[in-house]
Order: sequence, then C-alpha cells, then structure tokens
Amino acid sequence: MYSYGWDIETGGLLLNSSPTQMSKEPRPVYAAELDLLGFGKYWRYERQNDTPYLWAEANKYWYRGRLVAETKGGKKQTRNGENGFTMYGESGIISTYMNVRNRYA
Repeated sequence: MYSYGWDIETGGLLLNSSPTQMSKEPRPVYAAELDLLGFGKYWRYERQNDTPYLWAEANKYWYRGRLVAETKGGKKQTRNGENGFTMYGESGIISTYMNVRNRYA
C-alpha cells in the first residue's frame, strides 16, 4: 500500500509515491452507514448511497482531511458517551465527493 494524504479541495485522497509499512486502509462511507450510526442528528446530507460522504480509518471518520467523529464500543447509544461516538467540531451540512488522485501525476 502506498502512503496517502487528504485532499482538502476535493475531499478525496492524495496518493504519495512512497510505500508505507503499515496500512490504515481507508474506506469510503456512504449515507446508509451515517444513518446507522445516528450521524443524521448532527449533520444534514442527502440520503443517497451512490457517492460517499466521508472516509473511515478503522473507527475514525474523516471529512475533507479533518477528523470529524470517532466510534467507541460496539453499540450506538450516546453522542459523546461510552459505547457511542464522539463528534469533533460543529454540526452542519456535508457534501459528497469521491476523488483519489496521484500527487505526482
């Protein structure tokens, strides 16, 4: 796996030319997952699953290069409690993106 960084402009990933020893394996996050976790209480987004909204690395959720939420435990119960998730920053509107590009292309 090659190393990567966040593309603030597009919300996607920037692939670097250097390999990394450990992979965090980012994955796209769609509206269905946001709904399942209860993020719709804090963010406004179109309920569509054609284009992703965020990237996730394990239990951390990233929007345009900024950590916005982190899940804890195995259940969704409270916004900032045990077995729930922690939101970082403000609530608001999030828009879709999907762009992975090579920084050196």
